Amino acid sequence: MFLGGEKYIIHKLSEPCDLLPIEQNVNINDDIHPAKEYVNSTYPKQKHLKFAIDIIERNNLIDHNLYFIAFPDLHLADVCAFFNNRFKNQKSTDPRIIKLCKFIQTSKIKFPKVSIKNPVAQKYVC
Repeated sequence: MFLGGEKYIIHKLSEPCDLLPIEQNVNINDDIHPAKEYVNSTYPKQKHLKFAIDIIERNNLIDHNLYFIAFPDLHLADVCAFFNNRFKNQKSTDPRIIKLCKFIQTSKIKFPKVSIKNPVAQKYVC
């Protein structure tokens, strides 16, 4: 039975409740990365941004605290805000984010152009 994403398991009356087999004692939401959870909650209408986050996650660029591994002082929230900014203003762009984009470019990681709205970021990562 499933209700609201929760899994209920029925057992015999003679068995105790807390001794479930390992394959049945699996939480459905354990495999959701915090980055996906962050983007789903912060940008629910941005369906294409999720493509970029999936690529970032698959290439192990961020840790579970949502900081980039190669740039430990750069958070995913800053990068998502940069990716969603349509206005081309490279003078006010944080140089750390440009370095991250160049790092992604040298790593041969490509994002779909539809997932990045910023033309400066598109130049480097698409």
